[in-house]
Amino acid sequence: MPKPEDRVVDVANLLADELRGNPCFGSVGVGEHEGFVTIFVYTKYDDKAFIKAVDGGYRGFPVRVKNIGQITPAKTRQDQGVELGQPPAADARRDAVHVAIVPAVYKDLDGYDTLPSSKVKFAEDGSVYVTDAPDWEGIIDPFTPHMVSSGQKVWILMRPGAVKHLRHTWQHVSLEDESV
Repeated sequence: MPKPEDRVVDVANLLADELRGNPCFGSVGVGEHEGFVTIFVYTKYDDKAFIKAVDGGYRGFPVRVKNIGQITPAKTRQDQGVELGQPPAADARRDAVHVAIVPAVYKDLDGYDTLPSSKVKFAEDGSVYVTDAPDWEGIIDPFTPHMVSSGQKVWILMRPGAVKHLRHTWQHVSLEDESV
């Protein structure tokens, strides 16, 4: 049987989904209150009916409601994100990125092989072909350890900017931990 701390995030996300349409709702968090794993609901303003509906408990977890007022996200350097294809900023730190990828078949009309990292565009049939056009759409997986043959299925890494930035922390055995 899972421990409460293993389930609380899933339950908090369910509660957030239920509350999301209410204008009073701000966000949901998870923490500890008086020694118990607790779901915290943060509100933008006091609404007695809203508070009464959620204060006390939800699916076996205690719930505490806190009024924090209007929420305005802070803008930080980290919010600007990593821009692959651009030199790192002077204050850049170790990070990780999501890269949109899609499987596709590489095709060359003359049957030529191509290199990993080749810039490609999508054909009408969903396959990809090498291009030097400025409106290229992705690159062939740069980690492919060999030439790519025409007709071979490969991963295409979509051009930077295809997905929103998501900051990560990560570890590697060859690198010291970095506090974030």
